[in-house]
Amino acid sequence: MEGQIIIKKIAVNLSLASCNDTVQATTEVTTDDNIEKYEYQIDSGDWKEGSATQNIIVSSGGKHTIKVRVTAGSKTAETSQEIDMPSVTILGKQIAIATCENGIYKVEHKDETGLSADGWKKEEYRFAGVNYTDESTPYVHNYVNFNNEKWRIIGLVNVKTEDGTYEQRLKIVRTDGINGQKDFGSYQWNSEYNNDWTTSSLKNMLNGIYYNSGNGSCYTDDSAASTCDFASGIELPKGLNETAREMVDDGVTWNLGGTDDYQDSSNGLVTNLYNYERGTTVPSSHQTEWSATTDPTEHKGVGLIYPSDYGYASHGGSKGRAYCFAKELYNWDATQGDYQTNCANNDWLKPSGSSSYLWTITPFSGYSDGAFNVYSEGFLYYYDNVTDSGVVWPVVYLKSNVKIVDGTGEINNPYQLSVQN
Repeated sequence: MEGQIIIKKIAVNLSLASCNDTVQATTEVTTDDNIEKYEYQIDSGDWKEGSATQNIIVSSGGKHTIKVRVTAGSKTAETSQEIDMPSVTILGKQIAIATCENGIYKVEHKDETGLSADGWKKEEYRFAGVNYTDESTPYVHNYVNFNNEKWRIIGLVNVKTEDGTYEQRLKIVRTDGINGQKDFGSYQWNSEYNNDWTTSSLKNMLNGIYYNSGNGSCYTDDSAASTCDFASGIELPKGLNETAREMVDDGVTWNLGGTDDYQDSSNGLVTNLYNYERGTTVPSSHQTEWSATTDPTEHKGVGLIYPSDYGYASHGGSKGRAYCFAKELYNWDATQGDYQTNCANNDWLKPSGSSSYLWTITPFSGYSDGAFNVYSEGFLYYYDNVTDSGVVWPVVYLKSNVKIVDGTGEINNPYQLSVQN
């Protein structure tokens, strides 16, 4: 064996992965010389020094080649192994599926018999994790360049399309708190005491002057109309540009179902909320859907998040997602043990700011003037006065011919979109 290095094997263990983008490689070597260093390479990337047992970051799903190079004295030896990381293809981009912490997760909507035939009861893919704070702290890589801004990907979700079929669409949101971008602002859900989204002043603003990059009437913090300027970009962010409008799928049906029971584990879990949103429980005479059919004049496809969007965006901290999904979102606060720490504080859709709350599109069905919101403390609640002012984050679905053509989803390298005809 003198003068030789024999790499007996490199074992790349996916099951021992510490998280979604990390695999563990163990290299067994036989040599009479002292091993000076182990080096590893992913595909055609740079060689990086490691140890006999090494955690290796794999930035995307699908097939990859891991190489190891061992040096002893003046001699080197190399070998390699292929791996296949669990992944999902979203708009043409292969993304690794998360097993913990920050990433994209598969969500299956099941009933007692398994996957239901109902069009809504399909698998979806949701980004979950914490917001960006600094380059040294892990965060969810779901940033996307849209409208010449950084938006965030909620996930690949099930929708009813204009022809009544069920398909998957990419759902994105313009959040606050992204460095270098103006916050969107706070507005009344409706200028009247009515929680029917199809007649709300906020719906009209988002699908009117914001959608068209114009200026005109809006309702901020009192009942009197104000003037909002989404054209100049001076005080408020600019509205949607022509390229962005071409990407928005205005044929998607938005569901307006609500509930008045949501405060315990029998009715307030994220799975309960998902079903309520797609139900028909609303105040008398209110619409249960919003689409180009029910609202042909004002429906341009700009809405708000659902309560379940917030719930599915948590990775669950040290407890994991199942722990959070077994607790009603009403009690994701500091009064309920560590649910705020693990669930709310590891949710990138949690609004920031003292005593602020984020409007959702979902009505409280017990009254005709209440809508659900997410408080900055991290819990879900309904506010019984839609004429009060709350934080607004615009949400759109993208057309099926929009593809991801570049980027990694990081804040400084967001996904890049293109319309593929």
